[in-house]
Amino acid sequence: MTFKTTDPFFLLKGEIKKLLPSLGAHYDHWEELIQTTNTANNDEFSWTQEELLKGIKDVNWYCNELEVTINKVSENPDHYKIDQDELTKRKKFLKKSKAEIGTIQKKMKNPKLIGKVNNDKKKLLLTKKKQDNKYHRLDEAIEMDNQRFINEEFQEQELIEKEQDDELDAIHGTITRVKEMGNVIGEEIDEHNKMLEDLSDDMDTAKGKLKSAMRKSKKLLNSKDRGKMCTIFILIIILVVLLIVVFQ
Repeated sequence: MTFKTTDPFFLLKGEIKKLLPSLGAHYDHWEELIQTTNTANNDEFSWTQEELLKGIKDVNWYCNELEVTINKVSENPDHYKIDQDELTKRKKFLKKSKAEIGTIQKKMKNPKLIGKVNNDKKKLLLTKKKQDNKYHRLDEAIEMDNQRFINEEFQEQELIEKEQDDELDAIHGTITRVKEMGNVIGEEIDEHNKMLEDLSDDMDTAKGKLKSAMRKSKKLLNSKDRGKMCTIFILIIILVVLLIVVFQ
């Protein structure tokens, strides 16, 4: 096993050298997306920024660990068999790595870039607010239409019920008048029936009297008495008078 494979410096150095180039590429793409897209609703920007922040965190951790190892070696270089030139090189690498990561972090704090990201967020919020207001107004319009429809239906129903009530009142009035007319007609029929019964009785009485007169007349005719003839004549007159009285 060689010295390089056991020295933690080279392990940490290898990780930092792998991360820094990809970190720079992520930053360049991150800046490009800010300048060319609306970052507020761009999934690619969100992923790139997440990877960039994660890479910066990892590189800072490796640099901190590297600094610990360098400081430990600096305290007793003979023990680790590392001369001053090697220690200087290690310190320069650490300084350079920190400078590169610091530059990326400083660029990310650029007011123009931050302002663009914030403006994108404001635009998105404003757009959503407008859409919400649009949908809110649409909901209000629909609610107003529904309420107007319900009111019109209610008024129409009230009008129909009023017309039905008026028709029922008219029918009730007609039935009442028909009933009254029926009662009057019934009374008149009863009166006419009574009159017919009285007339029938009078006819029966007259018929009886007529038969009696006819019998008496027949007896008188059978006898040749002048007095009887006069009596017949008088009876005929009486009969005529009775008929006149009956049919008046």
